[in-house]
Amino acid sequence: MVQLSTSLHKPISKESMQNVLECLLQSPSKQFVEQLFVRIYQCRLEGISDTLIQQVSQALFASEEEEDNAQEAKKTQVSKEEIGKCRRCLETIQQIMEQCVFFQIETEEEIFDLIFKRSKLNTSNDEVLKMVKLMCQVLLKYGPTQQQTAMNHMISLPKLVDLKWRVDLKSSASSKSNASTATTTPCVMVQMTIDQPSSNIHQLQQPKVINFEMNRETLEVMLSGLSKIRDQLSGMNQTSQ
Repeated sequence: MVQLSTSLHKPISKESMQNVLECLLQSPSKQFVEQLFVRIYQCRLEGISDTLIQQVSQALFASEEEEDNAQEAKKTQVSKEEIGKCRRCLETIQQIMEQCVFFQIETEEEIFDLIFKRSKLNTSNDEVLKMVKLMCQVLLKYGPTQQQTAMNHMISLPKLVDLKWRVDLKSSASSKSNASTATTTPCVMVQMTIDQPSSNIHQLQQPKVINFEMNRETLEVMLSGLSKIRDQLSGMNQTSQ
């Protein structure tokens, strides 16, 4: 299942959006921004890891300094304040993506109105406006796939996808009887294939096959119950029409 935050209807604050833009404007490339959005969406269930925050912080804020006895430049360590700033940035981006999926955003204008206009963000600066447009393009590019993924992993019970059965004759005899006095009883062998929802979006859950046996009495009880369910559903359909 795709878990959405409890603040879906809450506008993203101006301060949060400013923090996102300040961080993303430090990005080394447009491809970095796009891949960052993909990584963040992949973390929506497990949560944004400290490792990812550290990696992004290094890419955004760490500067390179030359060492006297080294041919390659060495990156400086990022501060705790920069790591905290990066963490808030990634969490806000995750919230933006959740809102776009939840509200089924399909156009750049809808993204701008939902995310940027509601936060009352000033986009008069050319660099800021370019980054806003890039974010809109990335959200639109991956939006349909993310919406479909969210639909596919909503909470659901296992579903019956296939049912097979056959009638057999089951032999039975007491310990004091011989084979010539054995009796045969009809029974039903049933095989049900169940499609189980996966708890991990990165893994496909294999269908579960259940085999069981029923005698005539058990079958009659089950058919009686199914008939009652059918009649109740028919009554509900007639009421709704």
